[in-house]
Amino acid sequence: MPGTTLEFREDHGRLVAVKTTPADPVAKVYGCLGRRFNTDTFMRQIRGRSRLITAVDTNVLLDVFGADAQFGEVSAETVWQCLYEGALIAC
Repeated sequence: MPGTTLEFREDHGRLVAVKTTPADPVAKVYGCLGRRFNTDTFMRQIRGRSRLITAVDTNVLLDVFGADAQFGEVSAETVWQCLYEGALIAC
């Protein structure tokens, strides 16, 4: 099947292929803020701080948290610039 990833190993002189599941990039960062982070409190705080709220696509956040080689650095710089100008909301 296209896109299937296989892992190969040797077993008593035989080559054995085992189907693998790639790591879910969202699972790597899910819960990284901890359980003490309250979204409702955060939203009340940022609404009073600035009128500008920037919506950030979760793919941009995955670039940043996953340290994407191609887009990670520019995505991180852009996120910081948006934070400087106001608030962010992930979508």
